[in-house]
Amino acid sequence: MNDIRGYFDTRIAEIDSKFKPWNDGFPSDNIPSTFINKSYFLLYNINSSEFLDQSMSDNYLVNLKLFFKGGRDVQTTIDESFDLANNIRVNIVKRENVFPSAFYNILPESMTFNILNGNDNSFYIEIVFELTKQNYL
Repeated sequence: MNDIRGYFDTRIAEIDSKFKPWNDGFPSDNIPSTFINKSYFLLYNINSSEFLDQSMSDNYLVNLKLFFKGGRDVQTTIDESFDLANNIRVNIVKRENVFPSAFYNILPESMTFNILNGNDNSFYIEIVFELTKQNYL
């Protein structure tokens, strides 16, 4: 699964190298306030599999949470963060990025804004992708 994490790490860094992965595990909203701005959490699950001749195609649901801390003008921070998250989303699904990789396809499913409980002016934008990976048997 390192290829999935590596792919997402690279695509995020191409848009903004200040983003840092939060690898502490669960719960993903347990991020310290000193680390919360421009951090991300990645979680993936196999949604389904299909056997084809000498290969198996796995369909993953990949959840990417991008964490932000608002400043004095929270609405501007939200708007700018949503734009940044959208740029990351587009970079992840770009055909020229997907096809040289080990993945057959990556599709965006949703992108939502969420308030982070217990952290003043902190929020995250969650992007869900469907990723297809071919495994040769």
